[in-house]
Amino acid sequence: MPQDLPPAIVYGGDTSVGLPIVRELGMRGVDVTVLQRHDRGVGRFSRYAARWERIAEGGDARLEQLRRIVKETGAAFILPTSEDFVDFLSTARERDQLPARALCPSREAFLSAMDKVRSQEAVRAAGLPLPVTWEIETLADLQSPPEGFRLPAIVKWRDKGAIWPTLEDAGLPLIKSEYVESFDALGATLRKYEPIGQFPMIQTFAKGIYLGISVLMAGGKAVLTQQEVEVAMWPPEQGIDCVVKAVPHSEHEELRAGVERMLAHLGYEGPACVEFRWDPETRRAVWLEINPRFWGSQPLAHHCGRHFGWWAYSVLGLGKTPESTPTRDDLTARFWIPETRRLVGVMTNNADGGYWAPAAPRPDPWRELAAYAARYVSPRTRYYIWSAKDPGPFLADMGYAGAKAGGLVMDKTRRLFGARARAA
Repeated sequence: MPQDLPPAIVYGGDTSVGLPIVRELGMRGVDVTVLQRHDRGVGRFSRYAARWERIAEGGDARLEQLRRIVKETGAAFILPTSEDFVDFLSTARERDQLPARALCPSREAFLSAMDKVRSQEAVRAAGLPLPVTWEIETLADLQSPPEGFRLPAIVKWRDKGAIWPTLEDAGLPLIKSEYVESFDALGATLRKYEPIGQFPMIQTFAKGIYLGISVLMAGGKAVLTQQEVEVAMWPPEQGIDCVVKAVPHSEHEELRAGVERMLAHLGYEGPACVEFRWDPETRRAVWLEINPRFWGSQPLAHHCGRHFGWWAYSVLGLGKTPESTPTRDDLTARFWIPETRRLVGVMTNNADGGYWAPAAPRPDPWRELAAYAARYVSPRTRYYIWSAKDPGPFLADMGYAGAKAGGLVMDKTRRLFGARARAA
């Protein structure tokens, strides 16, 4: 392994998003410091993590923490894994406050990508298909839908990061999206936001499955790409991808080219995942959003041989394009614990805070059970956390899950015996 590679900081190694980055850098000899939100995060348990710390609270404390780590380790690059970390680092970089280079998009490009309305300008310029989008200022505006609008529709915030503090102050939950089939239901959904004087945007619902095209942009070009379809999400339409399947690069060539044009239009540099709804029957795609960061299903790209963390470090950090390595597009990756929760929810008809709807119905329980079991024996199945070469994160994750389950059992047992004692 090369010994002259500059150390790096993975900012947010808690989850399956940061873990592949830790592994990709560490296995090549990079000294990796993992910063996490909490002690239970899986990244710290990787054999490739040289050290770890909890992320400090508050902007000034975080900057001081980074300065100290860079002084102690000589870290040259910082790789953020979540939107709030990109927000923090891009802001600090703009103010010339960072002690090392953050490998993430500019603040302007990041904010444009986060805003679903602003980013539509780049989508149109790239020639990508868009859903009809409707924004209202008052509930009275519901009487005048835009041309081409039809139901069913999806209600979602144009920038969930920006609206979150306002919702929290008002005691309202941040919902990823809500599905409505009638104008009465649309009005009822939007009415609860009337007290804050802001409303989510409304988009025509696009039938199909989620298709993700992930890229690393550098110099206005997509230097590395991965594409996949969502096999399972939990909770439905509200949660995370817990089973994803790679899609061969022989498909969706026009969409990939459009994604490159769109991100170049934004002046975007760094990793991103662009989401579409893909209808296999009509073979039509509709753009949904840009995730301006490393994405949740990144372990699949890692298993397919497309190491986005290493490429970001090499291309954006060192200014060098890595040597080509073998890749494959016939793999499926599963996030085992959420997938198991999903199976239980499907079997018991419990959407667990998500929703099933006529346009996105509940899957057949017995087919889901068969598919779940088949993935255990398929030679093309890979796992988000498990790695035979690096088992520590999986063992720690299972230990935490077991402790949590045991705590729930003990709590229910105490309540049961307490109730019986009071009855007696």
